[in-house]
Amino acid sequence: MITTGYESFQLVAFFAGFPPASDAAKLWAKHFPEPYATFNKPNPAVSVASGAWAGSVYELHLHPTRVDLVAKPENTQSGPPPSVKDLQSFASAALGVFLPIVADLTIERIATIVTYREGVKDMAGAVKRISTLLPTLPVQSDDSDINFQVSRPKITETQDDLKKNLLTRWSTGVVVEMVVQIGPSGIPVQMPGTQHAFMEQVFDYNTSPENRPRKDLIPDLFDELIQDVQRMTGSGISQDA
Repeated sequence: MITTGYESFQLVAFFAGFPPASDAAKLWAKHFPEPYATFNKPNPAVSVASGAWAGSVYELHLHPTRVDLVAKPENTQSGPPPSVKDLQSFASAALGVFLPIVADLTIERIATIVTYREGVKDMAGAVKRISTLLPTLPVQSDDSDINFQVSRPKITETQDDLKKNLLTRWSTGVVVEMVVQIGPSGIPVQMPGTQHAFMEQVFDYNTSPENRPRKDLIPDLFDELIQDVQRMTGSGISQDA
């Protein structure tokens, strides 16, 4: 089952110079009051620390030139993952964690990425939902794996010499629940289970690399990008870019 609502909220800062720590675990220990629950290195240059704090689950990603904080609502019950009900409060809490992490960095660009997912009956329902939201898009009823995006450059209201890119992407997809069964030899075997179709909208709103954001305006620029997302979504999926 797919929960309809905001699935995740992500803050990104691209920086110049040296990273703020040698890995995400050290960065987490410095800025979070609770210890991380997991730590891994997908490759030698990237590390990820994650854990729960204040009702949210955070993933802190550290790359050689960027740092990401992904926030999701904490799932304390069985069933589908919960969705974010109040985007503004959720975003404010994540920003309160993220700004001290990037305070001493020379930031080249920033981004706010919000993912909204809507559960539907089947893939045909996902395609129909896309065609309803985007009536001018040439979508056929038997289409699948739709991925359509629009990017609109604008000047930020906070810093008049800085552009922002408002990128919106619509797509369809399927999540398959895996069922574990014990085989004849007693070895667990994964079997495909129920399929859950969805329609997803991702808002990737970021500042242009042509000019650096002013250090003293970075909190306000993040607020502006978050407000841009809220204006587009209202109470849910948007048909505007």
